Amino acid sequence: MKPGTKPKPTRLKVLSGNPGRRPLNENEPEPELANLPEPPEHFNGIALAEWARVTEQLMRTKALTKVDLAVLEAGVSAFARMRGAELALAKLGERGMVIQTSKGNWTNNPLIGVANKAASQMARIYAEFDMTPSSRIFTRRRS
Repeated sequence: MKPGTKPKPTRLKVLSGNPGRRPLNENEPEPELANLPEPPEHFNGIALAEWARVTEQLMRTKALTKVDLAVLEAGVSAFARMRGAELALAKLGERGMVIQTSKGNWTNNPLIGVANKAASQMARIYAEFDMTPSSRIFTRRRS
């Protein structure tokens, strides 16, 4: 596979007005658009609220198809994990940023790693749906 930017789907080029004026792919396969999807059964609290927020936006722009639901679930799960870790850290305050090991050494709280990794996963997945500022700006320039 060639390195570089992924091509923008025709549907998103049309939504942005095809500013690059390149020919549109008339034969691009289009998965079936999803109806407003129910959240996964295991979602609660933070994940439910994020699922509702994100699916509403994606449905409004007709950017959510049935084949996207598992990827979206992974993104929302990562968001909930990040938010949960950040809330737990906030409850601990500044002193919670480091913990003392059983041998008496000080180390970073593992919640920091959980939050960072989940934030990275979420940003990568959300960018696939054009839901990050840089993904929107870059795809608009490339179109």
